[in-house]
Amino acid sequence: FIRSFAIASLTGFCEELVFRRIVASLIYRFTGGDIITALFGQAALFGLGHASNGTSSTENGIVTSLQAVNGLWFGTLYLLSGGDIVACIIAHAIYDLQVFFFTWLAANEQIEYAESKYLEPFDNETTRELQQVRTPRDIVQKCKKLFFTFDYDKNATISLSEIRKGIAYLALETSMAAPPQSAVDAAFKKYSEPGSDRLTFGQFLNVFVALTV
Repeated sequence: FIRSFAIASLTGFCEELVFRRIVASLIYRFTGGDIITALFGQAALFGLGHASNGTSSTENGIVTSLQAVNGLWFGTLYLLSGGDIVACIIAHAIYDLQVFFFTWLAANEQIEYAESKYLEPFDNETTRELQQVRTPRDIVQKCKKLFFTFDYDKNATISLSEIRKGIAYLALETSMAAPPQSAVDAAFKKYSEPGSDRLTFGQFLNVFVALTV
């Protein structure tokens, strides 16, 4: 909790100082004192500042849009408080803390789901798939835990977005070079059913082997 509080406070202080105090003031000055342009301009730049390399345009669009709304809210608070940056820092820190808390709850729930599914035996259909793949047992078990860790929908299938996250996570855990996203996408297309945007465990195993062996 102390670490999360420190991160939230530091993030709130830095981002509010930069975007609400410095960036907004610069836009205000260069537009001849246009408050509306300064308000929406700093919010737009705040949103764009949360875009990530290697993330799909759709995900980046969602994140930047949500953060732009947050920037608009914090900017409005700054104006309503008479330019009190402390109020913005406190509000930002509280927002980040609740995000950390609910993310922690979701992560723990996902870990519990993955561990419970990992201990369950495969159903008959998956067993038949595995007999065709003939992958070593240690790789099957590793993939099983990885598969259910990133099965966010908890429906025993995994999407392309979830596979991208899973492969990237595995690369970090094992210090291996992460395969390019184009290779992940091509493997997904190769082993998925025509017209389907999800993979079963057996299909995911094929993708994993194709990308890592």
